[in-house]
Amino acid sequence: MLFSLGMPPISGPGFNARKGLGFLLGLKGEIGQLLRVAGPGALLLTFLAYAIYFLQTVLMAQAMDLPLAAADVVAAIVLVGLAAFLPISIAGLGTREGLLALVFAHRAVPNSLEMALAYSGLFFGFCFAIPALMGFACWLKNPLSLAALKAGVPKP
Repeated sequence: MLFSLGMPPISGPGFNARKGLGFLLGLKGEIGQLLRVAGPGALLLTFLAYAIYFLQTVLMAQAMDLPLAAADVVAAIVLVGLAAFLPISIAGLGTREGLLALVFAHRAVPNSLEMALAYSGLFFGFCFAIPALMGFACWLKNPLSLAALKAGVPKP
């Protein structure tokens, strides 16, 4: 296991196996419905997008010569994504750096704090800022009309 945080096993008075199984079966039904409506192409595109995203994060770690396995980087990025849901920061600033510093220190990365801050800057730039600028450039070239969006008519 990558992280050993001393978490108790999922059991006890607060855990209801029947509810958990019901949730998983309901999720299976929802995924089946999604595949019928959107088709397998949407699922394939989503898988491809996430594969590129995680490959990009692994390549950034390799470019910085971080002594981490690809699985460590992917697990850290998943944790960073979960921490970004916490409503305590803007764009994950602070939570991302703190979590990366914790992971890097746990994995014995030399100069873990500095490397975490550098990796976080690269991550923010390549995964958020550059794609946002590319989208802004596309919008400037062909802006969306608010009236057309309200009418539901796509702009040619």
